[in-house]
Amino acid sequence: MPLPTWNACFPRWSHGVGLPARWSDVLEASPRDEAELAFAQRVEETPKVELHVHAEAAVSDGFYAALNATHRLFEPANMPALRAPFGTLREFIGAWMDNTKLLREASAVEDLVVEFARGRAAQNILYTEAHVSPSDFSYVRERFPMGIAPFPLDVLLASYAHGALKAAHLFPAVTIRFIVDALWIATDAEYERVLEALASIVDAPEAQDPRGGRFFVAVGLGGPETTARAGAIVSFLDGARRLGLGVDIHSGENVTAAEHRRSVETLAPDRVGHGIGGASEGFLFDGHITTCPLSNLLTGSHEGPLRNHAVALMVERAHPFSLGSDDPLLFRTTLTLDYVALRRVFGWEDDFVALTCENGLKAAFDGKAARRALATRP
Repeated sequence: MPLPTWNACFPRWSHGVGLPARWSDVLEASPRDEAELAFAQRVEETPKVELHVHAEAAVSDGFYAALNATHRLFEPANMPALRAPFGTLREFIGAWMDNTKLLREASAVEDLVVEFARGRAAQNILYTEAHVSPSDFSYVRERFPMGIAPFPLDVLLASYAHGALKAAHLFPAVTIRFIVDALWIATDAEYERVLEALASIVDAPEAQDPRGGRFFVAVGLGGPETTARAGAIVSFLDGARRLGLGVDIHSGENVTAAEHRRSVETLAPDRVGHGIGGASEGFLFDGHITTCPLSNLLTGSHEGPLRNHAVALMVERAHPFSLGSDDPLLFRTTLTLDYVALRRVFGWEDDFVALTCENGLKAAFDGKAARRALATRP
């Protein structure tokens, strides 16, 4: 008798789960057997660390459905998250941008952070360094008019911080830190605006976790990787470092080994998200990589079977890495399902979960808060 669907087994996930039929060897709508379900249950119960997830695409379907009920942008059956799976990275980015059109008030950004924390608590992801994308609500709306008023960057950052303060009181077991993504394609003036906004808030009282530590811990680079511009981005990252912020860039997701190598050698990030470019040729960024296997399959960044994904090389070399779910709402997945897929393909069990979480603790920009979060699980 077949087992119930993943959502029936874990109703607190609150959004759909599914991958294209061509990847049924990686994941299906239901657990394959009792052993797979038991493993998933153990992963869910394990206190976890996640260092690569986008807050705007890691909330429930209901959050955006409620916004859509107000703004009436989409027919319910055509909500961006329901368009998955995506055939290309470009299709995924289109769905991402459509979701962001629903965020039109500062209060909605605050509510998003609270909803994000609620999902973290439900899945026992007790420490998260979440990428956030104020650029998409500010200068991107100025560049590409959508009939939506852009937010000032300082207002956006304050909204993320206010949401995090609310979340800290509502979900005290969960600790959230923010990585503020600029874009690979930003102009010098836009980078300067990001730095000015960050300088105004990183040490402000309202941007401090009442349990200790800053909410804003790093900057990143999102959007399509434009490695030819890496040299022009150095001053932005240097400015962030002067503010005491780390650097965690998206790199090696959809570029060649040579391009990925040029980016990381030029920008010298502390961490890299994805980091798969060039792995087939043996190249890995020499620092911590937060790899996102299901995301890479679902955007076509990794072509071929999961068994050939760069994560196998990372394990073989004992390279420092951890797992990230990236955009679980749009991919219809969860962090637990990344672990399930890897167990199915490679046979990696509980010790693999422990290894990646410990690696995440070591690589966290606020390691003190990360260890406190996992040590004080109720």
